[in-house]
Amino acid sequence: MTPISFREVFVIIHNLDQSDLEQAGVINPGANGGSDWRRFNSDFGTFVLKLPSERLDKLVGLIGGRRPRESAAPAVRLAFFDGEDRSGEVC
Repeated sequence: MTPISFREVFVIIHNLDQSDLEQAGVINPGANGGSDWRRFNSDFGTFVLKLPSERLDKLVGLIGGRRPRESAAPAVRLAFFDGEDRSGEVC
């Protein structure tokens, strides 16, 4: 895995919405009053660590299905995802 492909995974995760996760079977619609969705947004690491293996497989499949194919043309690099360290910048 390259740094760019690693970042792509986070771009995909960041762009998932509740309906994507429900349709893929990662979270149940309205489960626990929506706590799965809140946990996904507020503490993604804990959300993943607590997912049962069947639902984790579905999340991995959802992410994998949105990743660019290796045979596809190289993705255009967006200026805000150019690999530069901007951790010290103020938004």
